[in-house]
Amino acid sequence: MVERHGLLGRKPDLLNSTVPNPNTWSYTFGGNLPAAIATLSGEGIYLISRSTDNAQNVEFPANSIPPGAGVTVNLDFDTPVSSVTYPANNSFKHNISSYVGTAIETGPGTQSGLSTVQIAIRRSNGDYWNGSAFASNSGNPIWVTPNVFVSSWTYLSLSSGSLTPNVSYIIYSIPIDNAGNGTTAGVTDAMVQANGNAFMFDNITPTSLTTLPANNTYLSGFVTSLSGTASDPSGSGAATVNIEVINNLGQYYNWLTGFDATPGFRQPFTPVAGGAWSANGLNAGHFLEGYQYQVVTQAVDYAGNFETPYTTTTFVVDRSSPTSAITYPGAGGYVSQTGFAQGTSTDVLVGGNFPAGISKVKVRISTNSFNSFWTGSSWTANRHIQHLVECHSFSQRDRLVAPPIALGYERHIRG
Repeated sequence: MVERHGLLGRKPDLLNSTVPNPNTWSYTFGGNLPAAIATLSGEGIYLISRSTDNAQNVEFPANSIPPGAGVTVNLDFDTPVSSVTYPANNSFKHNISSYVGTAIETGPGTQSGLSTVQIAIRRSNGDYWNGSAFASNSGNPIWVTPNVFVSSWTYLSLSSGSLTPNVSYIIYSIPIDNAGNGTTAGVTDAMVQANGNAFMFDNITPTSLTTLPANNTYLSGFVTSLSGTASDPSGSGAATVNIEVINNLGQYYNWLTGFDATPGFRQPFTPVAGGAWSANGLNAGHFLEGYQYQVVTQAVDYAGNFETPYTTTTFVVDRSSPTSAITYPGAGGYVSQTGFAQGTSTDVLVGGNFPAGISKVKVRISTNSFNSFWTGSSWTANRHIQHLVECHSFSQRDRLVAPPIALGYERHIRG
């Protein structure tokens, strides 16, 4: 007999042999009973059995059920649901030690409760984690069991050390309740790929570079922009580039009012497609001449890897022209045919303390009439010919290849 809420259900007769004794019986719900109880998930039904022997002795009257007879059965036909909450779908991770998700019963009333959760972790080549290594299973998922709590689960047996950098993975979960609802049977590799959370493991640091200004350059113009590249080959991709600008006084650019004493990366920039980054619209008045500047960049990828060590580009701003003077021979003086010229060159400092330095000095030797000019080996009418002097900073004494000087003629030397 099946009873729900005090209503008596159908009373089937079960015909069994009289031997052995005690006897056993079974009954498969038939008729419209399965359909009727299918709507009762989360509720209970009361099952009572009553025996009648061949002498027509009845265990108890039908309308006088003794206390303690029968059993109450809870009905649960609802499949529980679960999800992976960490790592999130389409995320990037540089370090991972646990995998976390939720698992809950669904449906009304009293449910049977979670029994277990099964998870499958797939590598991009089709191998699955078996609890100790990634292995092939003929294209079928391999299931492992996490720690299951009231409404969540955690898996701790796959750490970063067992993951391959710059490789993608998928994790999928199946919950099973105490009534047997939920199963991994029939779950295919394609279903894992379609329904699981995908993530990339990337623990390789990105790189960055400042290309404008170029490293170890001297700028005679105004600094209004900085630009460069950021790269994370085969990884999660460069997400940001942190930039720090330092002058040779040990001051740091604050991107607002100029330089101050506060260190640190204060301005992140987002690279565009291809990894290029740029900082435009800088106040040229903040980058005074006569100073050396360092642009320090640090790329950060989408997995949270920070570039170390940093990349540094150095440049000097110098908009003032250098000066030179001839100290020997003096104006109106005399020089022999095998004589030499000597002078000084100075890189004038305007407001700073870091000169660019003298890179070269050119000397032009001409006749007094300015009609002939010395090329280093002969005379020419080309007034633009100059003799290049290799020099040190600030001063130089250079012996020129003496031009043929007719006795009694004047020659002009211009530095």
